[in-house]
Amino acid sequence: MPGLINRHTRTKIPLQGIRVSSCVNGQSLATTSALTYYNDEDHVVEGFFVLPLDEASSLVGFEAHLQTRNITIQLKDKTDIDHFNEHLGGGSQTYLVQGKFTLSETEEQTIFCANIGTIRPFGSVTLLLSLVSELQTNVEGGVVVKYPCVLTPRLQTDFRTNSTKDSDYQSVLNDDFQEILQSDENIIPEQTFKKLSEIANETPYNPMEYNFEFQLEVKAPTLLAGVWSSSHSIRVDADPFAKDASSVFVTLAEAHPMDRDLEITVFRRNISEPVVILEHGNMRPEEYEVFVKSENEFIREAELGDENERNVSYIKNRLHKDIMHIPVIMLNYFPNYDDFKKKLQRDEYEVPGEFVFVVNRSSSMCGDTIANTRESLLLCIKSLPFSCRFNVVGFGSTCKTAFEQSRPYTQDNVKEASNHIRTIRADLGGNNPDLHTALSWVFEHPVARGWPRQVFVITDGGISNSGQTIELIKANCNNTRVHVIGVGYRSSTLHLETMASVGRGTAVMINKEDRMHKKVLHSFHFQSLVYD
Repeated sequence: MPGLINRHTRTKIPLQGIRVSSCVNGQSLATTSALTYYNDEDHVVEGFFVLPLDEASSLVGFEAHLQTRNITIQLKDKTDIDHFNEHLGGGSQTYLVQGKFTLSETEEQTIFCANIGTIRPFGSVTLLLSLVSELQTNVEGGVVVKYPCVLTPRLQTDFRTNSTKDSDYQSVLNDDFQEILQSDENIIPEQTFKKLSEIANETPYNPMEYNFEFQLEVKAPTLLAGVWSSSHSIRVDADPFAKDASSVFVTLAEAHPMDRDLEITVFRRNISEPVVILEHGNMRPEEYEVFVKSENEFIREAELGDENERNVSYIKNRLHKDIMHIPVIMLNYFPNYDDFKKKLQRDEYEVPGEFVFVVNRSSSMCGDTIANTRESLLLCIKSLPFSCRFNVVGFGSTCKTAFEQSRPYTQDNVKEASNHIRTIRADLGGNNPDLHTALSWVFEHPVARGWPRQVFVITDGGISNSGQTIELIKANCNNTRVHVIGVGYRSSTLHLETMASVGRGTAVMINKEDRMHKKVLHSFHFQSLVYD
């Protein structure tokens, strides 16, 4: 599971306390966190930190403070890193040296890992993380602030009874591999321990209660319409006579229950008005000019003549390197489609398109989840524009479709699709459904000219081959938008949001307390207006 783990046994090292300090500025979030872990073993353990990251977040700072040393992050080429092996293809068994991990090319872009080294018996280590994120906007125009799950692990008091301690390390090994272990210098089969990707995708748990301190600062050039949390009781402190939201602080009104992620939504007044935010660099213009002219590459370029043109070209090519030295402008704008939608309705004009609903029908969707999905699908089908084509695809370990291909929106086709939806059950396989095969079937059918295609994936997040699925969506993003609707607490937010991001769509997460019908319809109506 994410967080600090024992590198050799993949077991969790207990968390003692977390301190989170963050700041929202427009659509960006800066978070600084201090996590203190405690080695409750009577012997030395080797710590390994695992942090899953979505495509909108970046880790910009990492430090580890131990009793005898400090560790800071260094960026290196992956060929120079010896703490994990690339997963090799082929039919033969792949063996890994003890303490090493497998990581695919897709996964290494969304998982940060660091070897902390040895931790003394009953000793502690404090990790300092600095993250920056681009925030998403929900359908109501609110800026959604979601914190990584590693900062809010669930409390599980019987955790140690279900995990493997170092004293039980040898007993975990299968007897069939003991001969290999003795004869091949501690070579252990890959499946003996969890892969790094599996660890990163798990829900983090902690075996004991931990201290949780939280503060969020909100900066905005205009007053806020409200601050709301769907997960926690919060307290908002602000100057009642302020003319802007430059000094708004959010804290928890009650203790963190340690059984959910932390999510806060910030609503700004007049969300459709553009807002420009200026971030100054750490150099004044004259200082930056001296800095650039002192570079050897600039001196060589200047000797070639055409000074002005070469100077401009040189500076453009190095802007990404000097991002911290120069001012940066960020434009935040939330388009208002209400007037456009009213105009379409008034003129009785409909934009043609193809809508494909891909629904998880594995056993993990049983109960109220699949029942609410059926009702939401029926409402969506009846809300489709007349000038469209549509289809419904169910997936699990197998796939089942309403039509052999998307059909025009006619009364007979709507009736047939509605009858099919009423028969939908969680009856297509186990807990790891194959979304990759379902999307491959959709993408095999070419997009009709003048009928832009949008795919709506409804799932609880339990899917297999997530890396291959993301690559498939990315390969087809030029002709198909993919939107993702995650239902239930089981939904893997990281993978679902990544799929929506690479598919140029949106991701909506629906918890049990939310009204699924309302959020699905709102998301569907909003996205049905968006075309290239």
